[in-house]
Amino acid sequence: MRSPTAAPTKLRLRVACGVTAVAAALTAAVVTPAAAAPADVPYTSVIQSNSGGAWWRAQPNTSSQKMNYLRNGQAVHMDCWTTGELVSPPNSNYTSDRWFKVQVPEVSGHYYVHSSLVSRQTSVGGC
Repeated sequence: MRSPTAAPTKLRLRVACGVTAVAAALTAAVVTPAAAAPADVPYTSVIQSNSGGAWWRAQPNTSSQKMNYLRNGQAVHMDCWTTGELVSPPNSNYTSDRWFKVQVPEVSGHYYVHSSLVSRQTSVGGC
């Protein structure tokens, strides 16, 4: 004969497991937001443009999609460099075809900024 408390105990166990799984999923979503850039990368370079800022672009050219506008003084992390569109003043601080793929704190993604618009450049490899 089954114990009258066996069924409620199994039910409590199932409910407790379900609640624990839901709580763990919610905690993971709150603690690790997908939109945040890694906190452990050094953001030592900054945007410095004669025009007051720079467009963060999807590809290394001026006709590429504009992802975000970065104002002068915005900290960035340089991931790598690549050869892209040759850009000259007044669209850049100096003539160059060098672009940097950069990260911005608090924003997900790795996009491009023309090299002349990045101050305090760090040594990085090619993309």
